[in-house]
Amino acid sequence: MNLCVLTGGCYSLNDEIANLQSAKNLLSAKGDIVPPEQDPVQPTGKTLVITGLTPRSPGNGGEIRSHYLLSELCRIANVVSIGIPPALARQLQATPCLEIRAERQPDAPAPSLIRRIPASVCRTLLTLLLPWLLNWTRYLALVNRAQPGLQTHSAFSLRGLLWRLVSLHYFAVSRCLSVPPFAAHYIRLSFASEKTQLALPPDCRPSDIEQVWVESTSAWLAAKQIIRQLGIRPSVPVVLSAQNVEWLIPFRLAAQADNWWKQQFCLCAAASYRKMEFEAHRQARLVLHCSANDRDLALQLNHAANIAVIPNGVDTRYYAGRREGHAEIPTLFFTGSFNYAPNLEAAQHLVHQVLPDVRREVGRVRLLLAGRNASVLQELVTIDPDLIISDSPEDIRPVFEEGWITPVTLTSGGGTRLKILEAMSMRRAVVSTAVGAEGLPVKDGTQLLIRELPEMATAISELIKDRQFRDQLADAGYHWAINTMSWSACTSSLQELLRKL
Repeated sequence: MNLCVLTGGCYSLNDEIANLQSAKNLLSAKGDIVPPEQDPVQPTGKTLVITGLTPRSPGNGGEIRSHYLLSELCRIANVVSIGIPPALARQLQATPCLEIRAERQPDAPAPSLIRRIPASVCRTLLTLLLPWLLNWTRYLALVNRAQPGLQTHSAFSLRGLLWRLVSLHYFAVSRCLSVPPFAAHYIRLSFASEKTQLALPPDCRPSDIEQVWVESTSAWLAAKQIIRQLGIRPSVPVVLSAQNVEWLIPFRLAAQADNWWKQQFCLCAAASYRKMEFEAHRQARLVLHCSANDRDLALQLNHAANIAVIPNGVDTRYYAGRREGHAEIPTLFFTGSFNYAPNLEAAQHLVHQVLPDVRREVGRVRLLLAGRNASVLQELVTIDPDLIISDSPEDIRPVFEEGWITPVTLTSGGGTRLKILEAMSMRRAVVSTAVGAEGLPVKDGTQLLIRELPEMATAISELIKDRQFRDQLADAGYHWAINTMSWSACTSSLQELLRKL
């Protein structure tokens, strides 16, 4: 069952199974589920967790935040989970919900081509005219195919005309509906398929659930349906752990779009997310954001929302850096999940704009790009032998240790950047755009350098030439991160916030 709904798309069940063993090994090796410096707390109450993210650390930003928040939640409450693979749920000391699967019916023989073509046309027209009859699933699948179809098919071909029709229909629907039953990136209304039903564990009744925790705004619509399906009382308070202000991400991407169609898709995504986030912030009893910036943006969206800030942190024991060990050749490194559009855009800025200017000033410079789905940048390696791609490394720390400086060339995105905190904890100097450092309580010239893209190459070149300045900046960022931004410190207020509910 596909339970993973992300801003950039969906993970399949096969993806989860493939990553499960490595995630278990990392969790076991780290032993950081219950921070050792804290005394165990007697769990009270039953909390239903509905998550669209698989909590794991290391992982991408959302997965890491989810891991530490849910680890703290499991420490202070009895947790029943939906959306966490059973092995990881047991690692977190949570009880997974049951999946009841109906018997599969034998597949009917495939119809002939003469019958399939009219049926396909009728199904497409029905999907566009009456999407609500199909739970929007088929409609969203059609929209998902339209975005790449616009670039691969001519505007005057039959398929090109079809994708433009679908796109225009989506633009109209997303802006006209007051509360669309979808967000921009293929969010299904139900985590369970028609042949699968969810059920609470045998020792848990709907009346035992004292609060519901929804992890990520993208899971909100599915969570509402699951709550109704399980028969949980409407009066039960719901906590929304918002990973980002979701509408801001596509809105910023629209400003960077290189054609009208892509810009309109992004603007429609932003409009859809704004409507969904408004309802989510209105209905949730408590909303958790990761920075004061995000809190202020959310209050502009819904000034009556009850919002608290739990900042992103860093595992200072896992990312325990040292000054020595970097490569002999000046090396820049950028880490992240490259199926996340802002990271992919930032990597392209770094390769095409910043890196050539740095090389003109200091000569040979290497660049490491490491993270999930980094293979999408593989074509750059053939034209640049000093550009190294590391796709989904099991351990990202050697990349940090080899690098000298991490340039964060983000011009879009939301939340706060865990890559900056990790680089600081690994004792590496950071140069970031203002958007890249957004949400972190840092000062330019103290913990890092804040430079926009036109000035970033000059700042990086200065750090490469001046070893003392580079070490001084890295040390200042390191001491700030380990003293104030550990995950145990960041999540320490969670118990009191939940108690007030």
